[in-house]
Amino acid sequence: MRYQLAETDRKTLLREARTYKDLSEVVTREFRGQKAWILFWEDYRVDFARFSENKILWPENQPADKKFFQEARIFNEQTEVYIRNENREILTGRILKEEAESSSQKETIYSMTAEHFMWGTQFRNGFVQEERGMRYHLPGIENPEGRAWGYQIIQYYVPDPEDGMLLLADYRLAGLFRISEQGKQILD
Repeated sequence: MRYQLAETDRKTLLREARTYKDLSEVVTREFRGQKAWILFWEDYRVDFARFSENKILWPENQPADKKFFQEARIFNEQTEVYIRNENREILTGRILKEEAESSSQKETIYSMTAEHFMWGTQFRNGFVQEERGMRYHLPGIENPEGRAWGYQIIQYYVPDPEDGMLLLADYRLAGLFRISEQGKQILD
């Protein structure tokens, strides 16, 4: 089987590992002056928070509790930081950040955006929910009417040096969207 590479933007993908003391340090260090979504897992809940205007908007004003915190994915269009709580004292993170093509780049990176739908079509009392009881917050969203909600993933591919086939190198969350009467709208 043969594949032909499509014309696409060449990008540099920065990948780093870092440590942080808490989620506030992550967002202020990596996303200062930007907006970002925070998808976080605790022992008893999974939910979204929002970083905007250099502050975190927590669902129902309940911040993630370090005692119960497991992991988080903090993301926007250009960057994702994936955080794990290793020992309840320190957070370790992997950063994926897209940058313009660099002349010192080692290999060509190709990207593709995929969209996936989330459960829930009703927005009530700050929650997106569905009939079977699953629900989650989308803090800071105005005019929440939507028929469907979803998220975008950017997948990064590198050509195999032997045969040129594209191999999945990495992926990251890149954004949330809603489908309404007006069509698809990116939630920034």
